[in-house]
Order: sequence, then C-alpha cells, then structure tokens
Amino acid sequence: MLIEMKKNKIKRFLVYAIIIIVAIVFGYYSYSYYILEKTRIPESFIKVNGRIEGDIVTVATRIPGRVEQIYFKEGDDVKTGQLLAVLSSDELNAQRRAALALIKQYSYKLKSSRAQAKKATENRIKKEKDLKRMQNLFNKKVISKTRLENYQLAYNIAVYNEKSALDNVSAVQKALQRTKAQLEEVEARLSDTRIVAPINGTIVTKIANIGEVLSPGNPIALIVDLDSLYLKAFVPEPQIGKIRLNLPAQVFVDAYPSKPFPATVRYISSRAEFTPKEVQTQEERVKLVYAIKIYLDENPEHMLTPGMPADAIIRWKGNEEWPKWR
Repeated sequence: MLIEMKKNKIKRFLVYAIIIIVAIVFGYYSYSYYILEKTRIPESFIKVNGRIEGDIVTVATRIPGRVEQIYFKEGDDVKTGQLLAVLSSDELNAQRRAALALIKQYSYKLKSSRAQAKKATENRIKKEKDLKRMQNLFNKKVISKTRLENYQLAYNIAVYNEKSALDNVSAVQKALQRTKAQLEEVEARLSDTRIVAPINGTIVTKIANIGEVLSPGNPIALIVDLDSLYLKAFVPEPQIGKIRLNLPAQVFVDAYPSKPFPATVRYISSRAEFTPKEVQTQEERVKLVYAIKIYLDENPEHMLTPGMPADAIIRWKGNEEWPKWR
C-alpha cells in the first residue's frame, strides 16, 4: 500500500513537471514570436549593424624635441589652429640669434661695399674721360706715347678695381640672402615647436607627455570630428543592389534605444569582402558583404562617440513611415 502511494505521488509530480515545462516552452515561443513580429522590418527597409566611427586625425611633430608644455586633456574640444603643445626650442633660438647677428653684419658690410663700388665706378668714369682726352692729344701729337700708356694703365686699374668692388657687393648680397634663408628656415622650425590642432574636433587619445623626447613624426594626440561621425556597416551581397548613395537612414545605439539619429548613406564599397572576424559564427563569416558608411546628419550634444555599437535601418524605396523596431 505504501509503495503504491509513492508511485502515485511520483506520477503526479511528473505530470505537473511536464505541464510546467510545456507552459514555459509555449510562453517562450509565444514571447519570441511577439518580439519577432514587433521588430520585423518592412520590405522597403534594410537593417544593418556595425560600429560608430569617425575619421581620426593624428597630431604629430615635424621636428625633434622635448615636450615642454601640453595644453589639452582627453575629451577636450579643440579648434583649428588652437595651441596643443610646445617643444623645447633653446637650440633653435640660439640659431635664430646667430642668424640675426650675421644678417646685421652682412647688412653693414653690404652698405660699405656698395659705397666702395660707387667710388670705384666714379673713379673708372674719371679715368675713362682722362684717357679719351689724352688719346685726342696724342693724335694731335701733343703728348708722347709713354704718357698715353700711363693713362691707359691707370684706366685699366680703375676698371679692375670697379669689377672687384662690384664682385664683392655681389658676394656679400649672396651671403646675406643665404643667411636670410637660414633665418626663415630656423623660424619655420621654431613655429613647428608650437603644435596646433589641424581640425575642429575632440581629443580622443593623448599620447605624449611633458618631458618626453620625440622624433619627427611622433604622434602627440588623436583628434576626431564628432560632428562628422558615421556608422560603418556591412550589407550582404544579395541586398547590395538595393543600396544607393544618399538613401535616408536611422541609426540606433544601446545607450539611447528609443532615440533615432537621422543619417544618410554616403559611401558604398565597390568590392565585396568576407564578413569581418567580429561576426560570431563561421557560417556568417564566409558570406560576401559590401562595406557602407552611413553618415549621421547631426550629433546633438556629441551624444555619440567612435566605438559605440549601433544598428541602422535604411529606407531603400517608397515613403513608408519609419518602423518602431526597438
């Protein structure tokens, strides 16, 4: 009798367990179907997903130097031309002072050599007149040939002195020009010690620190324009024919699930590629896809930043209202 009662309890327990399991399975599939229907995308829309990205600009040095000052932090908004950092410039300042001293020296020397050249030219003109006068007197047989030759010699010396003086002026001018060019180069390098922002944007990564010695080309920061972000997504090959430039889209991110961000398709790759590795299943990874870029029409209050995962729906035909699929 006791054994029979235990068997009945076990049977009732199994029946209840089966009923509960069936209810759970039924509820799960019912909810899944409800969610699927709720999030089903109409045929005139295409759903894609990817990550928010932006065009990164690397701020780098053009000359070697030690970082003396840094005027930014990660997350700072910067404007084109805004001073970001300063490199050491002691050596360049010394070169600038030396070049300025040489310019002053050559300028004085040029003034002096020009005065000497002017005197040499005046002397050559005088000797030339004297020679012509003596030539006339010699033709009239008033003076001897020896005296004429003396005037000829004096004229030749004057011509030589004039040429030497003019050559000296030219040499000093060239030296002065070279020194001025060196000064311009030094000043250009000095301006390169002041590193400025090349674009309007936001500092996303600070790379260099005060005291670091950098070589030419070393980066100090990465800047992205948060007003020019885009969603990079991948469209399966069978659907790429539906995608065209300037198609409207809406972008959604997990941080703001109920807020659509208007966007526009601005780029479509001309070459197919295998689905990127971040896609989980191998079956999906072997599919051919085309990369597209969906640029956000705006980024209010810079709510979106590069690296955020995002979904988008693209309206590829008709004027149907945007579905509420989130």
